Amino acid sequence: MREYMMNLVGKEAIITESPNSRLVGVHGTIIDETRNTISIKDGRRARVVPKQLCELKIGSGKNPVNIHGRAICFRQEDRIKEYRKIMKEISRVGVR
Repeated sequence: MREYMMNLVGKEAIITESPNSRLVGVHGTIIDETRNTISIKDGRRARVVPKQLCELKIGSGKNPVNIHGRAICFRQEDRIKEYRKIMKEISRVGVR
């Protein structure tokens, strides 16, 4: 559950699920995060992705982590204050 509280900027990410099929498979480094979006630099350009609609796999290597975008639709600095809301959303969607 700690992964929902971590800083995402600078981490490698890939979008694994989204209702927008053009976003699925977008991968790169997270360069910016706002309340509702994240920006992923895929080598050529930065793509702005809405958190609400996607599921991300953060990290590459031994232990990648799946994160549901709905659970982290807060500003990075507000996640500590919103811990209970995040845990409620995680239990609602189920953690894989």
